[in-house]
Amino acid sequence: MKRIGWFGATKVAFGLKRAIHRLARDMIAGFVDLLRPLGMPINVSEGLNVLGAAHLALGNEAAAAEALAAAKAEAESISNPWLGAQAIYLLGELARRRGGLDEAEGLHHDALAMRASRGLRPGVAESLEALAALAVQHDSYAEAARLFGAASTLRDQMGLARWPVQMASYDSDVNDTRKALGEDAFAAAWAEGAALTVDAAVAYAGRAHGERRRRE
Repeated sequence: MKRIGWFGATKVAFGLKRAIHRLARDMIAGFVDLLRPLGMPINVSEGLNVLGAAHLALGNEAAAAEALAAAKAEAESISNPWLGAQAIYLLGELARRRGGLDEAEGLHHDALAMRASRGLRPGVAESLEALAALAVQHDSYAEAARLFGAASTLRDQMGLARWPVQMASYDSDVNDTRKALGEDAFAAAWAEGAALTVDAAVAYAGRAHGERRRRE
């Protein structure tokens, strides 16, 4: 089976039952162990990212942290921004899970900057949504709606769907934002974000974060 087949199939499995998460974890852990001695850092880094995501889905935070730190190190050893940014993004999700919102925002802004600078548009959409979710947790709902709108436009342009495992939290955050703002204000803020170019959306994410930090 081709490399993309292994990892792509495993990522799809994340949207299924917890037993499948465990199967994905065990399968990828064995695969990574086989690859390590072969001097294949790109494959090892990709596998460790998937392994870290599986641990995160299962609530194994320490194991997720270990796998993702190793994935980041492997990516940095070969200067691979795609895999490095994915590890940083997942570390941001881990920090959010642990309640470290400031750390999570820093990591997600780092991942967004890396992805945007290299034209990694699927990752840009993912990072914008992660920052929108953090804005919800800070009760910055207009900011969240704009970021969600920008990410939605980008996904529509690429025909890029979310992973099933992401849908429940995404829907919850969007619904919370809509309820907090009211339908008209929500629609207006969403439309403002949806009209932004990729570069403008990235710039807005940084500017909105800075303005919110100054208010706090």
